[in-house]
Amino acid sequence: MSGHRGSETVPQRGRFARWLPIVLLGLPIALAWATFRWISLIPQVDQRFFFTPGSPIYRAHQKIERRYEGQELLVVIATGDISSREYRRRIDRLGDRLLAVRGVTGVRSLTSGPDDLEDARESPLWRRLLLPDDGRASNLILIVAPTSPAALIDGVQGVLRKADTKGFRLELAGVPYVVDAIRRNLQRDFRTFNLAAAGLFAVVVFALFRSFPILIGSLVACTSAVFATLMAQQWLGGRIGLLTANIVTIAFVLTQSHVVFMSNNWRKWRASCATPEEAVRRAIRRTFVASLWCMSTALLGFGSLLYVEAQPLRELGFGGLVATVVALAAAYLIFPPFLLWARAPEQGAVVPAPAGRRLWLPGRPVAALILLACLAVGFGARYLDTDPSLLEYFGAGSDVRRSLEIVDRNGGSSPLNIAVRRKDGERLDTSDSYEHMWKLQHALQRDPAVGTVLSLPVLMAEADRAPLAKLLTWNWVLDILSRPEFDRVAEGFVNEERTEALFMLRMVEEARKNRRTEVVQRLQGIVAKHGFTASLTGGIYALQGRLADLVADSLYEGLAALLVACTLIALILTRSLWAGVAMMLCCAAIPAVTLGLAGFLRVPLDIVVSPAINVAVGVAVDSMIHLGAAWRRARERGEGVRAAQREQAPGIFAFFVVVTAGFAIFLLSNFPPTQRFGLAVVVGTAVAAVMALWVFPGLLGEPREATRSSAGT
Repeated sequence: MSGHRGSETVPQRGRFARWLPIVLLGLPIALAWATFRWISLIPQVDQRFFFTPGSPIYRAHQKIERRYEGQELLVVIATGDISSREYRRRIDRLGDRLLAVRGVTGVRSLTSGPDDLEDARESPLWRRLLLPDDGRASNLILIVAPTSPAALIDGVQGVLRKADTKGFRLELAGVPYVVDAIRRNLQRDFRTFNLAAAGLFAVVVFALFRSFPILIGSLVACTSAVFATLMAQQWLGGRIGLLTANIVTIAFVLTQSHVVFMSNNWRKWRASCATPEEAVRRAIRRTFVASLWCMSTALLGFGSLLYVEAQPLRELGFGGLVATVVALAAAYLIFPPFLLWARAPEQGAVVPAPAGRRLWLPGRPVAALILLACLAVGFGARYLDTDPSLLEYFGAGSDVRRSLEIVDRNGGSSPLNIAVRRKDGERLDTSDSYEHMWKLQHALQRDPAVGTVLSLPVLMAEADRAPLAKLLTWNWVLDILSRPEFDRVAEGFVNEERTEALFMLRMVEEARKNRRTEVVQRLQGIVAKHGFTASLTGGIYALQGRLADLVADSLYEGLAALLVACTLIALILTRSLWAGVAMMLCCAAIPAVTLGLAGFLRVPLDIVVSPAINVAVGVAVDSMIHLGAAWRRARERGEGVRAAQREQAPGIFAFFVVVTAGFAIFLLSNFPPTQRFGLAVVVGTAVAAVMALWVFPGLLGEPREATRSSAGT
């Protein structure tokens, strides 16, 4: 009787498990509803996205902004016959319309500042501020307070479109415009290409496994992981930022890794197991330990980003940690029940050729030669541009790129602020200080990286043009310029004690040959040479320079830590020193080829692209961990690496095809950083496929007894 009752409970469990996928189908729908209901899916990108509030360089930047009441500016470049009366009339009308845009608090132009064109040409201040060097255009400087940056830019662009005519061409530039353009591009790519990548993932998964239950299960698990990651990330204090806009695809790929290798192991055991439940349990047991090690390497890689100053990298690290944990939970709690619906596969359904004798296993010398060739490509990383120009964020011929190029050629496009003090501590409102500051002004203007320089001596020279100004001392002039009737203009250039003055530089990006931090150090040296000390340095130029250095450092340090982790995991998993060294070298070949080719081809490596290297290495690490675990099991059975290669090759092949196809869709973006991100992942994944499928098993080698055994069969 007890045996009869036991035989009845197993089918009941089976029937319950078979119905579980129907219940799980509603999970991604519920998570999607909750995400769209409570979570902001708009990428948060503003002028303060570079660094964490506690970063030293960001604190210096904030001190300058507070001390000198920094204002956000937009620049409108109006090309035409600047000496004509019609041009002046249009400038006047345009200024009035722009001032009516919500968020624009002031406009300075040829009709609201200097008396006329000749006065602007003779003015030390207005000449630098309003007249580009070519004399065929003038600038309208918009002082803005963008409480709603998107609405501000839309309003300004709407006015410019109506006023733009033949003979009066208008271009918009300025940091708020550039930041808004980056945000819009990220938002469009976040919506379009993440969805397209998920769709392509689905098509490829079905083509490889030819099973609707596996397809539906992978989509349910992956989409659930994506929405759960988005919610958990923001509930825990994170946000969608400059880099975490790609967290959707990263979460999808992390989940897909576990799903693909679990499906591969299930295919191996399904035909030999008595029940579908037993096949699923075996597949989970075979996959779970390797998946835990894969999760550990991902946690280490993302966790290393939590300790850098750069805010985007910290956000990516936090989002990646959440996605890694959620991906493992989704893969093992959601996907397995769907395997109960799948039919037993036909032999060789994943790999086109039979995965036995036709699967190439190179000898150690050949595998070593391939590895050395890949590592040799890494010498191209010496030419890598890890501090690309701001112009590289936008495609050639785009409106933003064209405007930036015009502004860059005519005074510079990226602001840099340097606050200086006399080394002897003397006040700056004296004739002696005035002469020294003028010499510093001219020295800074002669630097090839510097465009326009506005400073206290320029302001004082402008004030000196007034008829009665020559009768006043410099400190009296500054007292007058600090009054409300003169808009307290002096407070934007000198501190209250008159011991520190601000030099506002517009830096030229297009002709830059050195790193931004090197340029800043050179300018600080010029300041020191002329008897001053650079007490504070800030501005977008300085922030971008420091950010570029941090990206390069974190990339190399993160890869080094990841390679060490791979070695240790391989040692623990395979209990073989040679396997650990071989895995480390194979993983090192991926960034070597990707970064080396980028260096040789002069492909910019900006902050958006840099995480692609870690994604590609992560793909290879997952595959090699599963292969290493299979190799250890094969040795315990008295077999060699060829058996492990036959067992895991279908899963490795499927995983690489899925990842490559999904990220290739990013190449269709109009945003160059997104294009380069997709290209880097595709190249890195292709190299990872070669390493995992052939080079790594080739380096492990086939024991003689295993070779003779396979030859005998």
